[in-house]
Amino acid sequence: MSVEFRGQLNRKRVLAVEIAGKTGHTSADEVRPGPIVALARKRGLLLASADVVTLSVVAILGRGIPLPLLALFIVTMPILLATAGLYSTRLRMIALDQVPVAVGIATLAASAVVTINFLVLALPLRPAQIVQMWTAAAVLVPLGRLFTTPLHKAAARSTAKRRTLIVGSGSSAVLVANKIQRHSEIGLEVVGFVDNGPRKSVRGRPEPLIGDLSSLPEILAESQAEVVIMAFVKNNYQEILHALYRAQPQVEVFMMPRYFEFLSAGIHVDDLAGMPLLGVNRKLGSRWQNAFKRAEDLLLASIMTLVALPLFPIIALAIKLDSPGPIFFTHQRIGKDFKPFDVYKFRSMTAGADKDKEALERLGEEDPRALKNTNDMRVTRVGRILRKSSLDELPQLINVLKGDMSLIGPRPPVAAEVDAYDEWQKKRLSVRPGITGLWQVSGRSDLPFDERIWLDFMYIDSWSPWLDARILLQTIPAVISMRGAY
Repeated sequence: MSVEFRGQLNRKRVLAVEIAGKTGHTSADEVRPGPIVALARKRGLLLASADVVTLSVVAILGRGIPLPLLALFIVTMPILLATAGLYSTRLRMIALDQVPVAVGIATLAASAVVTINFLVLALPLRPAQIVQMWTAAAVLVPLGRLFTTPLHKAAARSTAKRRTLIVGSGSSAVLVANKIQRHSEIGLEVVGFVDNGPRKSVRGRPEPLIGDLSSLPEILAESQAEVVIMAFVKNNYQEILHALYRAQPQVEVFMMPRYFEFLSAGIHVDDLAGMPLLGVNRKLGSRWQNAFKRAEDLLLASIMTLVALPLFPIIALAIKLDSPGPIFFTHQRIGKDFKPFDVYKFRSMTAGADKDKEALERLGEEDPRALKNTNDMRVTRVGRILRKSSLDELPQLINVLKGDMSLIGPRPPVAAEVDAYDEWQKKRLSVRPGITGLWQVSGRSDLPFDERIWLDFMYIDSWSPWLDARILLQTIPAVISMRGAY
């Protein structure tokens, strides 16, 4: 254990005591949240409470159904939800992902009621009654769970975080630490790193490199860590297993899987004679999937275009009054199968900005694959507002209707970006580019380029109609927050 870490830990404790003395509050470790905050922090209890409320409403709406059948449905629902793991504690649960599971469980519970009534009870039950009960549960249970998300996030941000040690000190460990820092709603706080080797510190992180794996139990006791995350440790397996077995009784342990970039939401766990294996769905879209996605694009883009049309003259007038030049901006991008096309946008830069070689060279110095930054002087005043609100991209609905783009997919790159891709990164051009996508709702331009590529691959490998619906729904708060848009 490093002397520096002990010193930092002691200073934090002294500071907490001093703050407590000045404000009349106890230290962070001793703060006892109120019952509502305590409930909001415990995601499983919060979800169970939401289900109790919504199923009570379902029971009221279904009071015309024979009581034994209604009770059977109300009792079966939480049992099936628990069996599906929807009360389990996870670092991060995406509420929208629970919706299709909850609807499926409502369907299964309703089917069980009908079957048991037919085979055993023979009580009077009209089809309209079971449809009414199923509809109420399929709508209200997912809705109640969606409402718990902001409450849980607010409670997690405002209360003490779980102290977390990261085992590893390379780029993967830094990636984990950065994600914990960016997502305070997860409720973790990095207190240090543990790793063998010559390093004295972890590049880009203020937390100390405390010690090595052999001293992990002592480090856990001294740091009072509750969580350990294993991030690509280079030690041999025996050392890692020994450290894990010694740590597990005291703390919650997570392992960052090697080749995590290769994994996607489409993975499934299988086994080979008792040895767990991860199966990865790498199938490209079938004909019916492509046809469904195209029909989805045509229908939704047509509706969205009709809704957005009244905004077009207002935006056009604002652009004209703000700076000289055309209203629309067209630029060549690379689409599916490397096919070039012209993308349409409302002009957000000064006229001729795309031909400013000096500005383009400055952008390319940071990363030629991501030609954007927060201080681009070519962006106009109205253009900055359009970009923040994503209104500059409304004309791309025309690209969707033409078939150049999809509503959801990887963003269309310029030729210079594609030239800078590694060979494996070119897979993102195997599908139509989109107006929004998985990385746009996960952090937008604040994310490093390699992380955007990884999220694009996750989308390509895991596509489903529900994933598209989820991304569209998540796009609304992402646009409203304006975080990462410039």
